[in-house]
Amino acid sequence: MGVDELGQIRLVTFGVSGTLLVNPDGGDFAAAQPFYDAAALGELARICYLGCLSSGNFQQLFTVQKKLGVLWDVVELLADAAPGEHRTAAWQRAVTSITKQLQLKPAAWLHVSSHVAGDLAMAKEFGIMTGFVPRPGGTPAVEAEHLPADLMVSDLYQLHEALVQARGRPVRYTVQAETVHAKVAKEFVRWMRQEHGAEVMAAPGCWEFRVYRVSDTIVSCEYLFRNRTDLENYYSNLAPALREKGRTAFPEQLVQFSRREEFLEVEGHLRK
Repeated sequence: MGVDELGQIRLVTFGVSGTLLVNPDGGDFAAAQPFYDAAALGELARICYLGCLSSGNFQQLFTVQKKLGVLWDVVELLADAAPGEHRTAAWQRAVTSITKQLQLKPAAWLHVSSHVAGDLAMAKEFGIMTGFVPRPGGTPAVEAEHLPADLMVSDLYQLHEALVQARGRPVRYTVQAETVHAKVAKEFVRWMRQEHGAEVMAAPGCWEFRVYRVSDTIVSCEYLFRNRTDLENYYSNLAPALREKGRTAFPEQLVQFSRREEFLEVEGHLRK
């Protein structure tokens, strides 16, 4: 898969058993443990939609969701088929449902699994991009090369890195406000939390906002953008009007603003 194709991916779905969780004995999802790299899902969720296609049921997938610490954007049950329905028909229903929900084409969808037969091979039949990750009990990597998968990664950290490389590094955009009085700083924080933060978050590619009280009179506001292109689009489209609005609410004699950008290198992720 080329960089241009990878850069167009908007949805990543996974097989669950044996790919995200060590193969659960007897289908006991509650007892199964996540693989070491499952923490990368949190970072993947920041740059694309996440989903799962599973032969489990909704209760099992709810348990998996809590165990992994992620919220699925889409879930499709491949086992929920009519009597005698072939697995191909179950996949057809899943593909129709997901592409309709998210308004995307199969080429913007990457399905990741450790199993080729019945999973990646099926996804490929429907024009979905495929990603192979080797796992104990899954298809041996040497056999997976004969599919061939569009993308082969060693783990989910490498998957995240490949998507980030194709899209561009995330950028932290920081605005520091130095106020003339603690009361002004308090009012500025209230305005950021209740109004301005949400307005910037509406910009495409902005996926996190935080406001910090650095001191009685200094406030730091941080935004994370998916990549430099999204930040530049914000500068061109939304920023001029929002800055004018902010300056009207907080004139120069009350607040002095400074701004900076930092490109981030994600080296790992832990969540408690």
